[in-house]
This record gives sequence, C-alpha cells and structure tokens, in this order.
Amino acid sequence: MIIKDLDKKIENSKADYYSNFKLSDKKNSIKKNLDNYKKQLNSILSKKEELYSNTLEGYANSIKNEYIISHTLIQNKDKVFVSSKNASNYMLFNNIVSELNKYSISITDFKKLARSQLWRSYWNVKKNNVFDGNLTDDQRTLIGISQMYDRYMSIPNVLMTIF
Repeated sequence: MIIKDLDKKIENSKADYYSNFKLSDKKNSIKKNLDNYKKQLNSILSKKEELYSNTLEGYANSIKNEYIISHTLIQNKDKVFVSSKNASNYMLFNNIVSELNKYSISITDFKKLARSQLWRSYWNVKKNNVFDGNLTDDQRTLIGISQMYDRYMSIPNVLMTIF
C-alpha cells in the first residue's frame, strides 16, 4: 500500500513538474518533493529486497538460480557440479555465485551507461547494429534502456530531467 501511494505521489509530482515547468519557484519546490518521494521509495524497496530472501518466493528463486547455474556451468566438457549434496561443492557454488554477483551490472549502472555521452553518440549512429551476433542478456538490457530513453527524449522538456 505504501509503495503504491509513493508511486502515485511520484507520478502526480512529475505531472505537476511538467505543467509548472516555466514557473521556476514552484518547479523547484515540486522537484524537491519528487526527489524526497523517490528517496522514500528507494528506502522502502531496499528494505523489501533485504527481506525477500527470507520469503518462500525468495527461497524458490534461490533454488531456481542454483539449478540453472549448476546445470549450465561446464569445465572441460563436464559439469562442474555433479551433486549439490557435497559440502565442498556447495561452498564452491556459493563462491561462484558471489563472484557472479560481484561482477554483475546493476540496473542503475545500466541507466548511467545508457545516459553517458559516449554511449549515446555510438547508439545514435548504429542503433540497429550496435552489437554483432547473438546478444547477451547485458547487451539486450542496455539496448532496452537506451530505447526507453529514446522514447523519453521524444517528449518535450524531458531531456532536462533525465540528464
């Protein structure tokens, strides 16, 4: 309920911001409120994410990821994990998952990259052929976020709020 309320406040604040874009005092006040609502929402979502692993859904997601990793990780044409019941295998598995998580790119980082001047110039020149061959998940994510920003930038006055 709180998350939905904050989402609604954020959307209403955005609408107010755009409708009062030329009134700098009112616009600045609305922008402060909008930033405050976003901080509150981020705080709540962070707490929710912390508790997620203790839920049945979080546990199921963990088991799913364990299954996918253990059945797709191959070394010298052999599966690395034959059985998950072995304690040393489980420690190795946890170490691998930790390393994968350490080097994974967050959505926030993807958004920063998609907004960067270097990427934007490359993206604007080669939109349909940015990457060769089959796309990785990270490449698809970056393209999707770049397309999202393209749609945002086609709306008047949005460019100033994104960058």
